[in-house]
Amino acid sequence: MAGETSGRVEVRLRSALCRRVHIDPITEEMFAVNLRRTDRLLQRIGVGGGAIVVSLVLAAGSASAAGTVTGDKTLGTDSINCGGTVPVTVTLNGQAEIIENPVDVMLVLDRSGSMSGSPLGALKNGASKFVDVIDEASDGALDGVIDGSRVGVVSFASGATLDQSLTGDAVAVKAAINALVASGLTAIGDGINLGQAQYGSGDNKMIVFTDGVANTGADTSTAAADARAAGTEIWAIGLGSVNAAQINNIASDPDSEHAFITPSESELESIFEGIGADIVVPAASNIELVDTVDSNFSIANVSASKGTTSVSGDQITWNIDKLVTETATLSFDAVHDATGLGGTLAVNPTVTYTDTEGNTVSFPNPTVDVSGCEPVVSCEPTVNPAGETVPPANNTNQDGFYILGGSDPQTGSAVEIWLDDSDSSAVFGPFDPGTKIKLVQSPDEEPSIRPMRGDVDYMIKIKGDAIITATDSAGNVSDPVTCFVPPKPQ
Repeated sequence: MAGETSGRVEVRLRSALCRRVHIDPITEEMFAVNLRRTDRLLQRIGVGGGAIVVSLVLAAGSASAAGTVTGDKTLGTDSINCGGTVPVTVTLNGQAEIIENPVDVMLVLDRSGSMSGSPLGALKNGASKFVDVIDEASDGALDGVIDGSRVGVVSFASGATLDQSLTGDAVAVKAAINALVASGLTAIGDGINLGQAQYGSGDNKMIVFTDGVANTGADTSTAAADARAAGTEIWAIGLGSVNAAQINNIASDPDSEHAFITPSESELESIFEGIGADIVVPAASNIELVDTVDSNFSIANVSASKGTTSVSGDQITWNIDKLVTETATLSFDAVHDATGLGGTLAVNPTVTYTDTEGNTVSFPNPTVDVSGCEPVVSCEPTVNPAGETVPPANNTNQDGFYILGGSDPQTGSAVEIWLDDSDSSAVFGPFDPGTKIKLVQSPDEEPSIRPMRGDVDYMIKIKGDAIITATDSAGNVSDPVTCFVPPKPQ
């Protein structure tokens, strides 16, 4: 083992099977569990036959590298009628750390005689799954092209061969893996040396797999130490009856993150995929997004391209286990409440985002124009109490008698009618539809209102003309209408 452990808590569970699990990192309040590895291994560990030794090492350290997450929110339309529907899309764009910092990975694989049969088949499957992880994380698509990073293959038996030089061609890498044939001895050191010889000055990673103990070729410990000293990070996987000390000596520190020993061929796929996830460094994990919809809308037709969703009242909760280099979308319909407010509305003004990595993601707040929710109002000239006909004159009512009208066409519910003086700050109301008023224009007096007897409900003195509006129960305000007031006789 090389170097020293810092910046993490290690919890090592050692059983008769020499398994390792790791918890990293912690704060004083909580352990953040490395789910990629510990959940998988804890479910499978057989503890019988040996005592469990748990060791904790706590030291100060710095934050690890991570990917990035950005968010967006769009509406399918910018205007609807009252009671209409707005399609909403919330987007998360993930970019794994490997995008910003490409890597070169050499797979150094055992093809000795003991690998013949099902062990070699399990190795091919696991190593190919690793290539898929790198392929998809590099550009967001499992398309056979590794963008930026490269993977190569060295195999060893009685000696070592370069089966595929470092390349971004994932198809060629998997072809080299699947072409391996088992025979011969176990020259692990030769494989490590040949793998190390392929690197340039980039970020170099190596995965060494064996099902046995080195029995020919270069010294394994020396080859691994030289590779680590050159800056290469090494993961070591042992299948079956391997030498645990040898696997640990090959791997970079801490062993809990880099050394894996399993008796089961079926576990190789998950181990290779877990190492791939460690190298990729996802954009985010354990994501929870809560979208709160405005009270004037309800939620319908929720779907997500990834993860799970749940709806409670005016909130949608969206959970995603892991986001790598990919785009995930949450889609739903926001259905406007015809009894609610209209005008320019923010459909879902509040979106909160959290993840294990502590990414901060902000979202825009687009609005939609909702029309047709406003009540209607009228101010109709009417006859005076003596029953005389209303004389029109220059669009004014010389007698000043009006009936106030108003309604909510969406609900048919009652509205409140208000009268504003155009030449002062005076406001009178609320009035019910059907209220009959007598308007008097008196520029030199303070605006006033007093009840009247008989057919007329109120006499209102104002300085200018009467601006009439109606307000419904949701607070929507009608377009104004004007009652022109005849001047007070001289």
